[in-house]
Amino acid sequence: MKKIIIVLILSSFLLISCNSEQQLTSEIKPMAININRNIKVIVDPRVELLTTIQYLANYPRLSLLNSDYKTDIDNYFKNYKNHKAVNQFKKLSKEGFQYEVPIEYILNCSALPNLETSKNIKYSSKQLQVGIKSLNEFRENVKAFYLETNFINFYAEHKNLYERILSNYTKSNEIEGYITSLENYYGKSQKSYNIILSPLIHSGGYGPRLNKENGRYDVYQVTGPIITQKIYEEYDKDIEKLKDINDISRLFELNKGVMLHEFSHSYINPLGEKYSKSIKKYEPNNNVYLEYFPNSYKQWPNIVNEYIVRAITARILLLEGETKEYKETINNDKRSGFKYIEKLIEKLKEYENNRDKYKQIEDFYPELLDELVKQYI
Repeated sequence: MKKIIIVLILSSFLLISCNSEQQLTSEIKPMAININRNIKVIVDPRVELLTTIQYLANYPRLSLLNSDYKTDIDNYFKNYKNHKAVNQFKKLSKEGFQYEVPIEYILNCSALPNLETSKNIKYSSKQLQVGIKSLNEFRENVKAFYLETNFINFYAEHKNLYERILSNYTKSNEIEGYITSLENYYGKSQKSYNIILSPLIHSGGYGPRLNKENGRYDVYQVTGPIITQKIYEEYDKDIEKLKDINDISRLFELNKGVMLHEFSHSYINPLGEKYSKSIKKYEPNNNVYLEYFPNSYKQWPNIVNEYIVRAITARILLLEGETKEYKETINNDKRSGFKYIEKLIEKLKEYENNRDKYKQIEDFYPELLDELVKQYI
């Protein structure tokens, strides 16, 4: 395993005074630890700004923990709960600007304070549903929120927390090894792997992909605090006690299952788009199949993607000797409605035993789709 090269980019924002003119000219860099040339673990000020606005808007898709970080936001931004950025997010979230959509949009913008959209941005169908005009208006309101609240001060005041979060996550030397296992299993590498950690993101997270080049992407895992079994037992298995955990950085240890899951979406979702006609053609006629799925998966294409991502995640965990985590993963999947997960896991053995025929998961995708459809007809 290569030695981790630590590069904490504590940019000049910590040294400058916070008047509006300087905020407009001083780029705010993320804090990052480089694992190697194409793997980074990051605290991103754009994500912290977005999630702060979401929190003030009472957005329900955030971490449920009552952390000190939330208390600090309540105190610092108490006079901005009706800011135009906050109010507009409330409106847009009802129109579909939720889940991964806001995160993907903000990552397609340049560094603060300019926050300009990328020239190469490709708007997703969900973003187009909201409307480019509305998205641009929201971006300008976010910039206004940044300036009017002196958000740079809040970000700087939490430098030590962000450092602890990064340190806890990277203290394991297994990140690079598991990404190598991921690449070997899928038969393909990506341009870069970017793990963004945020105190307000929910424990699962999101797996957006940006900047496609020669069939490869800059891929992201955006995740929040995760309650491990160890922490759970430390708090006497009392979830109410855990909600008030003080040092939230303790909940940012590497979770291999979550990392594999979110990065897997960057491989599987494009295949879902490629085979969208076949997926739609074989959608079950009986909507009973939707009964046990969470609301975010109430569409057949999403269910197909999730099934395959979850099956591959579990399979890699087992191949890596993580038997306990493998069992926990498939049990959680079945409780979440993915009752045929083990059928797909069994099907994957055919892929593994015939890699001379199936060089990449893309070559085997139709077989996985057929197996899944067979369970629902």
